[in-house]
Amino acid sequence: MQNQTFNPTANICIAVFILTLLVMPIRVCADQLPPPASFSAPEFEVDELVANIHGSQLVVNGKIRNKSFRTARGTVIIYLKDSGNGVITTLEDSVNKGDSFAHGEAGVFEASINSTSYLGLKSVFVEFVEQKQVIAPVQVTPIRTKPTISPVSPPVANKVRTEEKISKCKAKGGNWINNQCVVSLE
Repeated sequence: MQNQTFNPTANICIAVFILTLLVMPIRVCADQLPPPASFSAPEFEVDELVANIHGSQLVVNGKIRNKSFRTARGTVIIYLKDSGNGVITTLEDSVNKGDSFAHGEAGVFEASINSTSYLGLKSVFVEFVEQKQVIAPVQVTPIRTKPTISPVSPPVANKVRTEEKISKCKAKGGNWINNQCVVSLE
């Protein structure tokens, strides 16, 4: 048998090398994974939902609590469902009569339907649909100014002036060419 000696440095290097090989594929795979989805709390919550029968009418009312950090405006869609969770019919109503409501406040809604429309009703589900505020384009009104009218000499006056210039040019011994007096220096 051969004589084997224990070399702790070599064993540590081999262990580090093996660990490096094991960790590298995990690191490469981790770079390819999408970032984890962030959890966000609901921005709007249904409060005090009540469905009552008044005579032949089913009346559904409640509040929508604004938990977002902005002013909100919108409508509710009320789903009337049967025992199989199928939708019998839907109702729609504006929250707070169409007015906006701020963070922490609640907007109210109320909708009703005739009794024949909700036969087989077992549950009510409410969905708030926020109406995003659209900023209307600004209408620009053009500024109207009075047109500036420059004085224009009548054509007759222009002709007289031109003839005067021509006669002065000829008196100097020049020629009138292209609305200019050309005098030769000979």
